[in-house]
Amino acid sequence: MDSQIEKVTERKSNSGRRRFIKTAATGAALTTLPAKSVWGACSVSGALSGNASHMQHTCYWPNVTNGRSPGFWSSAMYSGNAVKDAFNYLSQWLSSQGIKKADAEFECTLNNFRDDIDSVKNVDVLLGTNRSGDAVTFNVKSGLESSGGLQWHLSAMYLNAYFGFYSLPVILPNGEILDTVERFMSHVYGYSLVHGIDDLGNKADLSYTDGSTNYSGIQPSSSCT
Repeated sequence: MDSQIEKVTERKSNSGRRRFIKTAATGAALTTLPAKSVWGACSVSGALSGNASHMQHTCYWPNVTNGRSPGFWSSAMYSGNAVKDAFNYLSQWLSSQGIKKADAEFECTLNNFRDDIDSVKNVDVLLGTNRSGDAVTFNVKSGLESSGGLQWHLSAMYLNAYFGFYSLPVILPNGEILDTVERFMSHVYGYSLVHGIDDLGNKADLSYTDGSTNYSGIQPSSSCT
C-alpha cells in the first residue's frame, strides 16, 4: 500500500516548508507536516508500514447517515435553495426574519452563508502519519476541485462530519470510538488504505442521502436586511 504514495516536490508556505506527496492511483495531493500520532484499528501509520493485510479483520467502516455528496459541497450549494434545505438553522432564521424567496434579502443572505461555509473548506485535514513520522494531510478545498477520486470523497465526508450531518461519536464493532472529526477522518482514510480502496466512490455506503443539519455555528448575516 505504501508503494502507492510518493513524494513529488517541496514548496514553501507562510507557515514554513511543507513536503507534498500524492496518491498515484488517484492523483490526490496530500501534504506532510510535523508528526502527530493517530491511533486506531485503521491507523494510517500501520497501513503504510506494511501491516494492512493484518488489519483488515479489525478495521471497520464507520456506518454514518444523513450526509451530503461531493457534488453538493462543490457546486449544488451555490444555486437555488440547496444550502437552505441542508442547514435547518438558516431556514429557521429566514423564516423568523420574514424573508421569503422573492425578497431581495433572500439570495443575499444565502450568498453570505455560502461564503462562511467556503471559509471552512480552506483547511488542511490531518489523516495520520507516514513511515517517516510526518503527518499526512489534505486540503478540503483542493479535494472538492478534483472532481472525483479519493480526496473528493474525503472532502465531502469531512464537511459532513464538521457541520454535523454525520452524528459523532461513531462506535465501531470493535469498541473503538470515533469522537472527533479528526479521528473520524483518520479512520476513513486508514480504511481506504487497509482495504485497498483507491476511490471511496467504490464503497457502497457513503451515506450521501441529502440530509440536513441543525448546526448553528454559522450565523446568517443581518447585513442584507
